[in-house]
Amino acid sequence: MTLRFEGYKKSPDGFGTGTYEVLHPKGASIEITRSMFEGDVLQITSVRNTPDPALEKARGIRFYDGNKKLFDGYLRAPDYRRGSNKYRTLTTGVYKG
Repeated sequence: MTLRFEGYKKSPDGFGTGTYEVLHPKGASIEITRSMFEGDVLQITSVRNTPDPALEKARGIRFYDGNKKLFDGYLRAPDYRRGSNKYRTLTTGVYKG
């Protein structure tokens, strides 16, 4: 099983079609859940001592197992919770669009 996590990246000029780049959310746990009201949600939780700019902005997210796409959605509403020793917990929801 080879898991791959990708995020949308705009074209350099900002007008063309962008591409998806591989992201490496270090120390993250990834969970896919289904809710009656929100539909499918991919939840990313990581404990960090520095911000993760790749997961802080709204963008398209794809999650693969090899070549099989497991999830295709839109990242929104990152939430940092302060912990001890300058560590923060980042929880981000990715919603199917």
